[in-house]
Amino acid sequence: MPDHPCPQWELATCRHIRGIIACATSGIQDHPPAQPLPDVPASSLSDLCPQAARFVENHLRRRDAREYVPTKDWSTVAQWRCRQITLRQLCQEVGRSPPAYQKHCCTSTTFGLVYRFFVVVPTTQELRGIPTVGRFSTGEYLALEDAASAMIATILEQTNKHLDDYNYDKTSPIEQENVELRWEVGYVKSRYKKLHSELRAVKRVVNPELLGSSDSDDDP
Repeated sequence: MPDHPCPQWELATCRHIRGIIACATSGIQDHPPAQPLPDVPASSLSDLCPQAARFVENHLRRRDAREYVPTKDWSTVAQWRCRQITLRQLCQEVGRSPPAYQKHCCTSTTFGLVYRFFVVVPTTQELRGIPTVGRFSTGEYLALEDAASAMIATILEQTNKHLDDYNYDKTSPIEQENVELRWEVGYVKSRYKKLHSELRAVKRVVNPELLGSSDSDDDP
């Protein structure tokens, strides 16, 4: 595993993983258990990656509408896959350093105290990294999981890879079908434009007075 420049985060991550393992061995629950959260100092991302520090500052300055983690019916969840563990494993597989998180709290007039997490994965010796941010949630653990999920999507997109599991087996054929349909729609649109252009040319030959017109009436 690549060395991480923040030993304090490494220790916090080990505590987090031990908590998840203990929960997993105690039986399946109908909701994600409250896991021990890493105690990452507010300056940790700044120390790890100046690019991440600017990313955090820009988001804190913005006044965009808050996006929240959607609620789930946990009674239908047969098995919970921890996104944070998946992200750590993914970073190891693609040769990246482990992720680091930074918590952001604020008060919502509707939900009260809410949380979201910034996450960065250092990528080079110059400490440039991949920063991203999760959505808000009333639960710290769900907010942390959402940030990890966002980073997973970012890394997979940049490395042009995917997570090969049951869900991929189910969605891959649908995605391929969608690509084929989009190609067919694009072909039909291109063909329509060509036929429409030929039709206007024929009309202009038959009716020379249309040569000076805009042909706007020909458009559907």
